[in-house]
Amino acid sequence: MSEFTYKSVEFKLYLSKEQEATLNDWLGQCCWVYNKCLEQRRDAWKEHKESVGAFSQIKMLTRWRLDLDWLTAPVGFQRSAIQRVDRAFKYFFTRVRVKTKKAGYPKFKSRHRYHSMACVTVGIYVSAGKVRIPNLGKVKARGAFELVGGKQKSLHIIRRASGWYAQVLCERPKLTVKPVNNKTIGIDLGLAAFLTTSEGEKVENPRLLRKSAKKLKAAQRALSRKQKGSNRRKKAVTRVARLYERVVRQRKGFCHKVSRDLVNRFNRIAVENLQVAKMAKGRFAESINDVCWSTFLFYLSYKAENAGGEMVKVDPKYSSQECPQCGNTRKKELSERQHNCSRCHSRLDRDHAAAIVIKNRAFRPERGELLRPRLPLAAEASSKKRKAPIRGTIREH
Repeated sequence: MSEFTYKSVEFKLYLSKEQEATLNDWLGQCCWVYNKCLEQRRDAWKEHKESVGAFSQIKMLTRWRLDLDWLTAPVGFQRSAIQRVDRAFKYFFTRVRVKTKKAGYPKFKSRHRYHSMACVTVGIYVSAGKVRIPNLGKVKARGAFELVGGKQKSLHIIRRASGWYAQVLCERPKLTVKPVNNKTIGIDLGLAAFLTTSEGEKVENPRLLRKSAKKLKAAQRALSRKQKGSNRRKKAVTRVARLYERVVRQRKGFCHKVSRDLVNRFNRIAVENLQVAKMAKGRFAESINDVCWSTFLFYLSYKAENAGGEMVKVDPKYSSQECPQCGNTRKKELSERQHNCSRCHSRLDRDHAAAIVIKNRAFRPERGELLRPRLPLAAEASSKKRKAPIRGTIREH
C-alpha cells in the first residue's frame, strides 16, 4: 500500500479583467491543441493505419509553439490538453474491448465547452493567501490562507458560471489514526428517505432539484425566448448555469454533513454495493440522480479511512426481502413499506429491516467480524426453504 494520500483543495479566484481575459485566451489555445491532436490521430489512422501517441504529439507541440506566435499559454497547460486526448482514446479503446453498446469515439470540442486546464508540475502554488498561476503571477484567492500542507503536485484551473476556481492536489503522508470507537452500523439508501440506519434513524431526502425546479423553469423559459448570438442570451445561459451550480453545491454540502456525522459516531459502516449508473436508466432516473448516492458513498469512504475506520460494501440482492431475525426471504412489492415476517412474526419498517440485513451481511454482531454476504438464487428466493449461508471472510475496498 502507498505511504502517501492525496487531497484536492479548491479555492475561489478573484481576477482582474486583464487576468480573466488572459485565462480565457489560454483556454481557447488549449482547446485548439486538443482539437488539433484529435484531428491528427484520426487522420493518421484513416490514411496510414498508424497510431499516434502522446509522446510524439508533445514533440510536435514544440514545433507548433515555434511556428505559431499566438500559442502563448504555458506549455504545461497545453501538454495537459494532449494528455486529455490520450485519456479519451484509452477510455474509448477500453469501451471497444468490453463491447459496450456505444463505444463513443472522442469528439471535437468548442471553445465555449472547454472549461478547464491543468499544470501537472510539482511546485508551490498556494502561499500567503494567494494562488500562483504560471506566467500570470499570484492571484488573490478565497480560502488560500488555510495551510495546504504536503507537497503540491498539480494545479487545475476551472471556469464556471460563478467565476474561476483553482484546485491544488497535495500529497501527504498517511497518518495512523486510532479509531474513536468500535461501533458498527448498516445503512440502507433510498428515495423516500435518503438513508435509514440499522438503529432506526432516518435522514430525509432533501430533493434539492425539485425545490429549485420553479426557478429553473422560469430561467429556461426566459432563455428560450432570447435571440441566438445576443448578449442577453449569454446572460440567460449564465443564469441557468448558476442555478444548476447552486443545486450541485447544495448536494455536496448535504453529503458532507451526513457523512461526517456518521463517521464521527461509527467506526465500521456497511453499505450496499449499488450500481448507480445502471439504476439511473429506469423510470426513477431523475430521482436517483437528484439523491446523489455516488457522491455520498465517495465522501463516506474517504472520511471513514481518514478517521481510522472502514466502509464495507455488501451485495444488495434481496436485502429488502430478507428477514433480519430469521433470514426468511419473501418478495415484497415496492408499495409495501412494512416488513411483516410470517415465520418469526417480526414487524419493522421496511428500510430499517433492510439496514439490519446489510449490517448482518457485513459484520457479525457479537464480534464485529466480517461475514460473507449471502447470494440467494432466484429459485431459492421464491421457495419457502432457506439454506444456511456460507460463512467466511470477505472484504471490499
